[in-house]
Formats: sequence, structure tokens, C-alpha cells
Amino acid sequence: QSRNPIHVNLALQCIANIGSQDMAEAFANDIPKLLVSGDTMDVVKQSAALCLLRLFRTCPEIIPGGEWTSRIIHLLNDHHMGVVTAATSLIDALVKKDPEEYKGCVSLAVSRLSRIFTSSYTDLQDYTYYFVPAPWLSVKLLRLLQNYNPPTEDPGVRGRLNECLETILNKAQEPPKSKKVQHSNAKNAVLFEAINLIIHNDSEANLLVRACNQLGQFLSNRETNLRYLALESMCHLATSEFSHEAVKKHQEVVILSMKMEKDVSVRQQAVDLLYAMCDRSNAEEIVQEMLNYLETADYSIREEMVLKVAILAEKYATDFTWYVDVILNLIRIAGDYVSEEVWYRVIQIVINREEVQGYAAKTVFEALQAPACH
Repeated sequence: QSRNPIHVNLALQCIANIGSQDMAEAFANDIPKLLVSGDTMDVVKQSAALCLLRLFRTCPEIIPGGEWTSRIIHLLNDHHMGVVTAATSLIDALVKKDPEEYKGCVSLAVSRLSRIFTSSYTDLQDYTYYFVPAPWLSVKLLRLLQNYNPPTEDPGVRGRLNECLETILNKAQEPPKSKKVQHSNAKNAVLFEAINLIIHNDSEANLLVRACNQLGQFLSNRETNLRYLALESMCHLATSEFSHEAVKKHQEVVILSMKMEKDVSVRQQAVDLLYAMCDRSNAEEIVQEMLNYLETADYSIREEMVLKVAILAEKYATDFTWYVDVILNLIRIAGDYVSEEVWYRVIQIVINREEVQGYAAKTVFEALQAPACH
């Protein structure tokens, strides 16, 4: 109740730190009022939003609905960036619980994003981090929009959102404004979140292909984390009809990643991507590369690789003699890692396809002549 904002802030910190059900019930009216009242100072609003978020996690029913909804959403329009950043975290949590009730936040979030990318340096001076305007807020807004699919039916809002995403992709192509790692980290944080949103919407072919080409450039970056993230995002792009072909253009580099990467988690991610980008046109090549790699692959990823090779070989076999060869090679190279269902499946297929029975019998017989076989 104090007139002194420092005292009010400390009280909010205290409530948030204790964060119990009782606290939530006791302050269920006061904190939302503080949050949306016209005469609350910015620093207090910021704390009120975060305090409310903390209590909401303990006791979701504390947030009032009805007219409060639009007042909370309208915090996205606040003139103070700190308030907007705190409010975005709160609104994101509320949207996850009740997307329909808070749907109005979409157009406000889009216009806020668009203002961040079109504002001059002086507008966002206090919120510019190593030449990147308001990176934390941008990431939060892009995440907020991923709660809706599609984010909006309104062509105007949709157009503005696509412009923002284009701008982010364009900025990624600009030469860096600083050599410091913080600059590239902030820029890439926004870029990856924008790409996540493009993948989530899965509707703009042009943006999906551009995102794919941007990630393709990261595949040969010297930063291990960037290569990992690029491979991970490309796995999602490979499943979209709009960007599947664009992903396939990077096949050579991905095969290199599978073979040459020092870090096993990056190699694993490369294997996942090869699996995702595989189709009729490149199956034989990808399966062959995976078989070659299996000879020296880490034990931790062998079993999963064997399964992937077996699935691809069966799914894209135009000629079942090739399929038999692949599975026999699997057993030869990684016998201990071949699960029962993999070789049961070969037997099933051979029994049901007369044209391959002679070949399979002959090939297995030859394989059994080796001094040691699995």
C-alpha cells in the first residue's frame, strides 16, 4: 500500500519469493490492479507482472478473466520496454492455459515486433545489446506467436509478421557489426526463434526455403553449437513439403558432418537429418553412406542407426535384392546392435516375395562361408 515504489517493489519480491497458495489467494485482487492501473510506476508494473506470473504457476485460478484480459494484453503496447518484456512472459503463460481467451495478443505482439525492427537506435538505446535491438523481448514475442497455429487469419497482420521474419533473415546476411561473441549470440538467438516460428506456421514456401539456406550456411561454421542447432532445425524443415527439396541440396555437407564431426551429439544430429531428408531419389546413396559410417560409429548411436538404415531400406526399396544386401551388411557390420525385429522383418519380406527368395538364399549361404559370422 506504500507510496514509495521501492517499498512496493520489495513487497512484490517478497510475495514472489514465498509464492505459496495462501499468498496467491491473499493478493489475487491487489497485484492485477497494480499491474494495470494507470498511475503505477513502470518499475513496479514490471515487478507486478513477474510476481503475478510466479503466483499463477502456483495457483492458476488467481488470474481474473473478462475485462481484465484485454487490459493485461494491452501491456504489450506499453511505452516502457521493461514492462513489455515482463508482461510478455506473463501473457505467454496465460495463453498456454487458455489460448482462445488471450487471442487478442497476436496482433499486438506482431506490431510490437515490427516496431522493434523498424525503430531507430535511439528509441531502443537502453534495450540494445551489442547492436541487436531488444533481443530478449524479440525472442519472447516470437515464442508467444508459436502458441497459435496459424497465428492469425487476418491478412494485414499476417503480412506484417512475414515482413518481420524477412527482416530477421535479411539481417542474418549482413556483415557482423561486432566481432564479439555476444553480438552473434544475440543475433542468432533471434534468428533461430524466427526460424522456429516459420517452421511452426509451415505455410510460406519462400520463408521456409530462405530459412533452410540460412541454416545451410551454418553447417560449416566453426562454432559447434551453431552447427548442432542448424542440423536440428533442418530436421524440422525436411518434414515440410515446401522446404524438403531445399534441405536435400545440403546432403554433401551433412554427410561430411556425420563422418567428420568431433562431437558425438552433432554426429547424431547429422544422422537424424539424413534420415529426415531421405526419399526415393537419394535413398541408396544415404543408406550406403550410413552403412560406411557404421563401421566406425560410436557405440552409443549404433543401435539407433541400424534401425534407421533398416527402415529406410525397406521404405524406399524399389528392388528387394538391394534391401536384402543392406540388411545383411547391417548384420555383418553391427551384428550385436541389430534388434530382433530387424531380421524378423527380412524373413517376413523374403517369404512373401518369391522373386527375391533365390537371391536371398544364395547371398546368406555365401555370407555363412566366412570364418566368423554373426
